[in-house]
Amino acid sequence: MKYIPLANLKNTTGIVAFCKDAKEIVIANRNGLPKLVLMSREVYENGLGRLTDRVLLNVHRDMELVAEPVLIRTFNNPAEIVRICENEIGKVVPVLRNGVDEIYVMDYEAYRMRKESFIKLLRNEEKRKVEDTFLL
Repeated sequence: MKYIPLANLKNTTGIVAFCKDAKEIVIANRNGLPKLVLMSREVYENGLGRLTDRVLLNVHRDMELVAEPVLIRTFNNPAEIVRICENEIGKVVPVLRNGVDEIYVMDYEAYRMRKESFIKLLRNEEKRKVEDTFLL
């Protein structure tokens, strides 16, 4: 994971390029505490999106997984993007630039919960495989 100050979100072109180049999750901090998780579309589709949405489908079947998209200019006001993510509890927020979802952002606590749920699911699946092996 890479870390950046929340104030760096104002540089919208730079943040999109940074997320794409990082090829991993980027944490935006405020006063040293994680506030937001940002990721490129590639990271979302190949990692967090595919794996953790599967977990959330099992854990929170009625919950929408993706919020309404926001425009990249919202990043000019970091407090606004934090507010949007906090209001969209547990949802990934697509960020549009020129009509294309370039990056995804979500509240850090929602990310942490998804990650913990995914780890728990993996452990349960492994346990089930071991139990099934012994039943044969």
